[in-house]
Amino acid sequence: MSWIEEEPLPTSRRGAGAARCDAPGQEAGELVYAIGGFGVSALVPEVDAYDTLHQTWATTVTTLPTPRSGLAVTATPGRLHALGGWSALTTAPEALHEVFEPTTMSWTQAAPLPTARAALGAATGPDGFVYAIGGVDANDNTVAVVEAYDPTTDTWSARAPLPTARMYLAVVTGKDGLIYAIGGMNNAAPAPSTAVEVFNTKTDTWTSAAAALPVGTCGLAAAVDPNGLIYAIGGNIVVNKAPVTVPNVYSYNPTSPAWTAQPMMAAPRAIIATTTGPDGLIYAMGGNGSATADTAFEAYTADKCYPIEHQIALLSDQISQEVETLGELPPQLRVGAEKQIARQREQVLVLEQELKRCRGQ
Repeated sequence: MSWIEEEPLPTSRRGAGAARCDAPGQEAGELVYAIGGFGVSALVPEVDAYDTLHQTWATTVTTLPTPRSGLAVTATPGRLHALGGWSALTTAPEALHEVFEPTTMSWTQAAPLPTARAALGAATGPDGFVYAIGGVDANDNTVAVVEAYDPTTDTWSARAPLPTARMYLAVVTGKDGLIYAIGGMNNAAPAPSTAVEVFNTKTDTWTSAAAALPVGTCGLAAAVDPNGLIYAIGGNIVVNKAPVTVPNVYSYNPTSPAWTAQPMMAAPRAIIATTTGPDGLIYAMGGNGSATADTAFEAYTADKCYPIEHQIALLSDQISQEVETLGELPPQLRVGAEKQIARQREQVLVLEQELKRCRGQ
């Protein structure tokens, strides 16, 4: 179990959204998308996409029609939904609902949120509906509103409200088909929340999870690993009445309910975006809390051998690129380049043996 520092985000961002969806145009596979947020000094229109197979960023795949921070992003088959948030158009939260279809590279305006809000959470339920949960409204009130969007009819409908109104919460759909609303804060409360509340889309009911967060946290993110563990990542806590950004990571097992501390991120980060990639890794991107937090990009794996696989993949890709350009080099440089490639291939062989030992082979 470990975090791996990946190639930094091409575009600085905090308060962004992230989701996994189809690759753009006619490309095959799925990519991890970073959408919206606030950059160094302005809202970020760029949408960047990460290719988990080749471990590279395809920068500015498209641009968000209305740049926003504090938005929520989730995916339905073939579509990315960007909900709410704050834009440059007004200081009040937006009701905007913009939808991107990567295969056609097109944006459309879908039915807006019935309740304009920012710092909300969103997840796609097992029924295919998009659920927009919590947030802060135009009157700066923390809301318990839950609204469900039906992509087949382009309509919203109200659902049972959150038992605990929260903004800057994390929302994720578990492998069990339940939606988890984790942490967050309320303007009327002195400290971030430890609440973990669970929504059943079939019965339209909320229940409290068997275990609350170990420490009240807001501005955190959540994701689910291939084994069904739910992760609460980063955020802000309060220590001696002062906010502190943390690198904390906790996992929750719905089948034996308890939160367990996991390896921390490399540095503290809050208002980050996370999603689970097609490779099963959890990707945490951007945020604030340090000088480089807004471009930080880390991948978490519960597989202890993955870091070795990661090194092999990177080195192999580097070798392939060097071999492709070998013929373009003048003779006096080619000999040195060939020796370098030979050394790198030896490194790969050593790493492959290390990987076999790690796998017990």
